[in-house]
Amino acid sequence: MYPLIIPLEILGQFMRLISLSVRLYANMLAGHMLILTFLGLIFIIGNLLLAIIAVPAAAVFYLFEVVIVVSIQAYIFAALSAIYIGSAIEPEHH
Repeated sequence: MYPLIIPLEILGQFMRLISLSVRLYANMLAGHMLILTFLGLIFIIGNLLLAIIAVPAAAVFYLFEVVIVVSIQAYIFAALSAIYIGSAIEPEHH
């Protein structure tokens, strides 16, 4: 049974790291794409009134992303990393 469990356990450890990395990257990318979308509306529509609305809205979303979303993601990333490392070095229960 060990020849089946050992490769799966090793693969599981690497997949945890990959899933954390992809999760962090996707959240950062989504926030930045939202900001770029708001700023891109200025050039697409070409309206000064829209620019007056879009720039502050983009700034508000950027601050929301930095303060709330990034802080929560950093906390989750650190907590899950600590849990994964703790479970990897924890001695086996008999």
